[in-house]
Amino acid sequence: MIFVLGGTETVETIQMEDKPHEIIDELKEIIEARDASSLYKFVNIEEGLYWTPNEAENVIELLNADHEKYKDLLFMLRKQAELLVNGEESQYSSGFFYFNEAGKLNVRGYRFILPPNTYEEFNHLLIEINDSKLIEFSGGDLSEGVDLGLFGPGLYNISFDMYYPFSKVSKKIEIEALNFAEFEKEFQINLHGEKITVASSLSETNIQVNNTEIDLKLQENVKLDVGPVANEVNVRGKRNFPWGELLSDNIIIGTTPSSTGKNQVQEHYEITPHIIEDKINRREISQLLSDFYDQLFQSFHKKDSSLLNNDNVADEVKEKYKDYIESSSSNSIEKVYKGDLYSTVIDFSSIALENDPETDEDLFTLEVRLYIKSNDNNEDITKYIMKSVYLKYDESEWIIQLDKGSTFFKDDPLDINNNNIVEIVI
Repeated sequence: MIFVLGGTETVETIQMEDKPHEIIDELKEIIEARDASSLYKFVNIEEGLYWTPNEAENVIELLNADHEKYKDLLFMLRKQAELLVNGEESQYSSGFFYFNEAGKLNVRGYRFILPPNTYEEFNHLLIEINDSKLIEFSGGDLSEGVDLGLFGPGLYNISFDMYYPFSKVSKKIEIEALNFAEFEKEFQINLHGEKITVASSLSETNIQVNNTEIDLKLQENVKLDVGPVANEVNVRGKRNFPWGELLSDNIIIGTTPSSTGKNQVQEHYEITPHIIEDKINRREISQLLSDFYDQLFQSFHKKDSSLLNNDNVADEVKEKYKDYIESSSSNSIEKVYKGDLYSTVIDFSSIALENDPETDEDLFTLEVRLYIKSNDNNEDITKYIMKSVYLKYDESEWIIQLDKGSTFFKDDPLDINNNNIVEIVI
């Protein structure tokens, strides 16, 4: 069309809105000539809709191969054209192309959606469409899904790079946007990545991933899923106690060999912090226990309760043994505690934490063996008493809060070379 305004000639190159039937005829010629470049230039692509000559070629190939679909498209366009020519409202709810109210032949838009059940809360998402279009999203409230926008009819290769705090998940999918009636495509893809399950036998255990504390806390023997995480990520448990910051072993994800010889991610990781790991505290505890039980045996043999004078032993413990010494005969004491204390052996692998409900203090138990040498019926024997000792940390000092057990066992030597076993010979 040529319009002359105020003596100035202006050429308008838009489609002939008043002749939709002619537009259909020209569209037929382009499709049957398999001219993707002309199709791309001929139709109207609305702002915000992604469509390239590559997708135009997809459409032409499909319509030439599927004659029924091609006939359906032309039938729908002619129905719309008749309504437009007659000044009636046009319904354009199906087909690859449609006439808008102004009579332009528009490209149909398909909305691409990444549903919220396909991913976890992420830091960054990079999407590449047909190796050309890049779409980026940053983390935020994406509880209703990720809307990639509108895309014209065609075939799409879509690459996803999902960046989580401790892993990257990459996936590729192929999408066909070639339906005449459904114009929303929800992707069925798993971008969740690998998760691990962690547990701790200590309540209030914090979780560290790559030395960064995450917003999850373990309760006693309650499993939690952590992730997504990648191979070679470090995970460990941490808990603060009055005597210091305690850590579990540092676990490197994916370092467990499978039956195939390849490393794999385990389903479950134990990240209980070591309660007493450092040598200084172990030495102080071992010496405290050795000194106390040495005093105890001396007080038994001398029947002198005043020898129980260690300030780092709770009064309740000392009073229990004082009452026993003062109320029992020498013969009865000798019968029960016959022999000399030879060594005190502490098994630090037996540590268990308990909370005193009355004081809300952290107490932990240790298994302690008291090895005794005695002569029974002219035979030298060694036996031991197993004790469960409860300790607490108070004002920078270790306190024996409670001890239980007085049963004798036959000699059963522990592996003193074990790093968790400490023996102090009297």
